[in-house]
Amino acid sequence: GIGLSGENAHELIRLGRMIKQKVAGNFRVEHPFEDDLSFLYGTIFTGKALNPSRHSLNVCIFADGELDRSATGTGVSARAAIHHMKGEILLNEWIEIESITGSCMRVRVSEVTRFGPHNAIIPEVEGKAHFTGRSEFWFDPEDPVQNGFLLRG
Repeated sequence: GIGLSGENAHELIRLGRMIKQKVAGNFRVEHPFEDDLSFLYGTIFTGKALNPSRHSLNVCIFADGELDRSATGTGVSARAAIHHMKGEILLNEWIEIESITGSCMRVRVSEVTRFGPHNAIIPEVEGKAHFTGRSEFWFDPEDPVQNGFLLRG
């Protein structure tokens, strides 16, 4: 019953974090091949698109409560896999998914394949991005940590 709009951003973040914590506390998430990917990174709320010509709307809450401004490439890819598996979209059928900001991503299942013993898809995602800045880094040759460092507790 919560609208997927910017005015509900704080509540969506709260709920996304709560769902993630409940899942992590009650289920073991296991990646079939990469142990370091055996965790739940985020949650996606889905709903009716504001524009009726579009498939649906995604709101992705990831990491520790970050709200993605886009429909999220990995999220729309996962949704394409689910919709294809359910027979709701066909191979090479594009769907357009809105984000909380109104931007859109298009996705399709371009190929059906196997990943080890699992059914899988190869998604194709299209979106639009804008140049927002440029950074240039300079390193002092005398800096003893110019190549970076890593501290772990």
